[in-house]
Amino acid sequence: MNDQVTADLIFPSISASIASAVGGEIYNYAGFFAQYYEQKPESNQYNTLCEYTFTESSQQMDYSYRTLFAGALEDAKQVLKRLQTLLTASPLPY
Repeated sequence: MNDQVTADLIFPSISASIASAVGGEIYNYAGFFAQYYEQKPESNQYNTLCEYTFTESSQQMDYSYRTLFAGALEDAKQVLKRLQTLLTASPLPY
């Protein structure tokens, strides 16, 4: 990550990553698993979810978790690292 990027510019990326993953695919998949909703019989978009026919190798939910762990979590680690560096350089008075 670029050293010139400040934490206030990284936070929107963290928020967007979490919102897109949790409010997108994870929300849809959880709704099917909890049977809150079902698709129309003529629809085919979520057939693998409705029939529970996906496997570990189908990587059905990998994108959401990659977004959370490789995106938001890594950005949050960068913010914490920058904060620790800042506090080490100039500690807060007690």
